[in-house]
Amino acid sequence: QRGAFVTARARAAASEAAGQVSARTVKFFADGVIEAGTAALLEPYDDAPHSCGLPVWEPAELAAAATAFDVDGFQLHIHAIGDAGVRAALGVVANFEPLWTQLDAVQTELTLPRLGTARGARQYPMASLLASGAVLSMGSDWPVSSHRPLSGLPVAVTRQTPAGLPGAGWIPRERLPPESALAAYSSGVAYQAGEERLWGSVSVGKRADLVWLEADPLVVEPAGWPQLRVLGTWLGGRATWRRQQLRSRYR
Repeated sequence: QRGAFVTARARAAASEAAGQVSARTVKFFADGVIEAGTAALLEPYDDAPHSCGLPVWEPAELAAAATAFDVDGFQLHIHAIGDAGVRAALGVVANFEPLWTQLDAVQTELTLPRLGTARGARQYPMASLLASGAVLSMGSDWPVSSHRPLSGLPVAVTRQTPAGLPGAGWIPRERLPPESALAAYSSGVAYQAGEERLWGSVSVGKRADLVWLEADPLVVEPAGWPQLRVLGTWLGGRATWRRQQLRSRYR
């Protein structure tokens, strides 16, 4: 079956979309999800003391599979949400979906009742991982969550709901500085893709994949980021979209 992955990678590299679409990453699931009771935990669930969840792989098996695909030159993406699942996948880039780091109904009604207070307070430790020297990247898990970075970024910084709750943020010690959140969504993603020398930051010689916002997010309160208008986008230096009223001015 590994040969099928190699073939798919070669087909993508030879396609007309080469350079914009690639097939160089293999995704593994170390466990399931907390809300369904399938995330692998070190201790039983608070509401199901007979269960610690369902690990998909034994750690040694996961290591062997990861090694095999690494030999074939693939990047690895490992879903791991429970503490036992995470412990089976150490030494990796920490990819977060920042929209999940707010105290919304998913947390209060589905997740926290399963984990309890102590474990619930250890969720999404972005600032702690950053301080430890780990590389952070961020995504959306679309279509499960919004695909808009401007919706996820402020949550990473404030850990608040759109209504601004709680006032100090949920688990405020894990809030990220704005610069770190922006880096995770850009240079961190490029590093995860193994293409940090090609894109991910505005640097001479890198591919010009750019978004033009109406204001600098570093001088706007994070709560206002979702309302920032996108004025234009570029992919590889080529303009792909401009707001209508600006097209005649910036041709």
